[in-house]
Amino acid sequence: VAWEREAVPMLRPLASSVLGTVSLYLGDLPVAIEHVERMHADLASCHAVLLSAQYAWTDILVTAKKDGPRAAVELLSSTYGHLPTQRSLYIEDPSAAAFLVRLARDVGDGDLERSVLDTVDGLAGDNPGFSITGLTALHANALADGDTAALARIIVESPDPVSVALATEELAK
Repeated sequence: VAWEREAVPMLRPLASSVLGTVSLYLGDLPVAIEHVERMHADLASCHAVLLSAQYAWTDILVTAKKDGPRAAVELLSSTYGHLPTQRSLYIEDPSAAAFLVRLARDVGDGDLERSVLDTVDGLAGDNPGFSITGLTALHANALADGDTAALARIIVESPDPVSVALATEELAK
């Protein structure tokens, strides 16, 4: 297993991050928190780490679930200020843009919403041949605009199950 001590050190933080996200999506917050704590410890002790937006993203997801939207936005403002404009986040996790737009809406942070939308719109515009980037931007904009038809399109067309779940949840409201 990649997160065990015998594993390749540079893979442990990423493995812990992925396991933390999976645990969170499975509804096991205590285990997700354990994985995030292990991820932070491994990041601090390992000199060679794969670069990934996933570390920060997992931390944001767990913080939002554990401490609420305001705490997640505070973490975004302090530690992970670069994350909303980091294009690789939206490639690594297509649901991140929609999640961040919803988070921004929940706390009334128009600047966060605009930076996410500008970033994913730019990413989609620069990569017209990749449908997932277009769907990521469509989803984020649909949340921002309350566009139920676009949310329904995400449910039908997105290959990302988390994006489908977020769009379904939003339409159910």
